[in-house]
Amino acid sequence: MLLSMAGAGGREISPREEREIGDFRFVKFFRESLSGNLTGLEKEMNEEGVRELDSEVKETPKGFVIPKKVLQRASTGQNITTAGDGGNLTNILPIKYIDALKNALILPQMGASYLTGLNGQLPIVRGGLFAATWAGEGTSVSTAKAAMTKIIMTAKRLTATGAFSKELLNQSSIDVENWVRNGLITANALAILTAVINGTGTGDPTGILNTASIGSVAGGTNGLIPTWGNIVDLESAVANSNADLGTLGYLTNSKVRGKLKQTLTAAGVASPFIWNGNQVNGYNCGVTNACPSTLVKGTSGAVCSAIIFGNWADLMIGEWGGLDVTVDPYSLKKQGDIEITVHTFADVAVGHPESFSAMKDALTV
Repeated sequence: MLLSMAGAGGREISPREEREIGDFRFVKFFRESLSGNLTGLEKEMNEEGVRELDSEVKETPKGFVIPKKVLQRASTGQNITTAGDGGNLTNILPIKYIDALKNALILPQMGASYLTGLNGQLPIVRGGLFAATWAGEGTSVSTAKAAMTKIIMTAKRLTATGAFSKELLNQSSIDVENWVRNGLITANALAILTAVINGTGTGDPTGILNTASIGSVAGGTNGLIPTWGNIVDLESAVANSNADLGTLGYLTNSKVRGKLKQTLTAAGVASPFIWNGNQVNGYNCGVTNACPSTLVKGTSGAVCSAIIFGNWADLMIGEWGGLDVTVDPYSLKKQGDIEITVHTFADVAVGHPESFSAMKDALTV
């Protein structure tokens, strides 16, 4: 995702190829998939996508495939010859699908790491620290074995399904093209973001909140409105493990933000609110309602929220291949609609659990 214009195998895309790829249309691709007869650029890209998927994921496509290089530079349909379609814009380069997906995720702003163009499994070794010992000249020093653990990132299938009318797929409007593409971006972004935060590890990736050995701060038996002490404890949990390095920040939901904007750092005195501007205790804060607000603590009911603090550069999001697309004209035939299912392959890993801490029982009511 984060890499620049690279095609299959990491090959750089030439300016000419980039302009040609800019003519790719999602709507045309979906429409021609109905007949199983792709033409032109869409046909050429499908053939490359099939090879890419077989190489990187060892998957037989369920339908047609949109390769990575199209997603890295997918067209908006704008052109400089028609004013309404972009003639007033002198930039001929189309918007990147992948960049739009990343922006919807909020994670790049937090500093998350993206690993793209992966092949097969990706082992991530968590290494122990080297042990240093003072010794006199000629004095033997015993060899200490560093503690090493390993996590494996694997291509997990993420499926998004939508339905469009035949009439819509027959349109060539730039607005329709953008609407279809943005719907796909939104669906994928929400699924990845939810997995990053609270994935269970059963079919989906294991998210931060379910990663063993992250720091933990408990509010109370039945939850607690977050206090300044809870915030400091979240930061201390990471610092006490010597992991307060890199891109540090908070992530929570809008309910917690609203509550912390009304909660003083110290009660009864003229102190600032815990949430000040877009920061908490000097650290930037990301807000997404993919961060759960329906957790249960004791007898609280499903009203507890999560607050996460950590080094977001230690969060890794891996991606394999492009988009595997299946177009089904039969399931919704009575409504005259076309069902489109898109498969992508991704995984999530926390490099070091010590890099994160969480409060899972924050009350906002």
